[in-house]
Amino acid sequence: MSTIQRRPVALPVTSELSEDNAKQTAEILNLTSRIQELETRENLTVRWDNLTQAFTVLESNVKNLNKLIQELETKKNNLTQQNLNMETNWNELNISQAQWSIDSYCLGNTGVNT
Repeated sequence: MSTIQRRPVALPVTSELSEDNAKQTAEILNLTSRIQELETRENLTVRWDNLTQAFTVLESNVKNLNKLIQELETKKNNLTQQNLNMETNWNELNISQAQWSIDSYCLGNTGVNT
């Protein structure tokens, strides 16, 4: 029977294990921190997209409201003009009625006195 010769395995020194453990722990902490940063960026990206979409909707609403304001201003101007026209017609009618009353009264009195 042949005997296999085994080389003695050098066990790492405790200080080497502690150093490796510290490096791996630091790397894990670094990676954990990076993961949190990436998650935060992803959340911020989603929020940014939502805000952009909301802004677009609000911008569209502002355009629609400005259009409605213009339409209302046009209607207001038309109604103001109609009101002025009605006042003018009313005043002309009142003057005509007053003149008719004066003419009728004065002509009636002059005819009786002569």
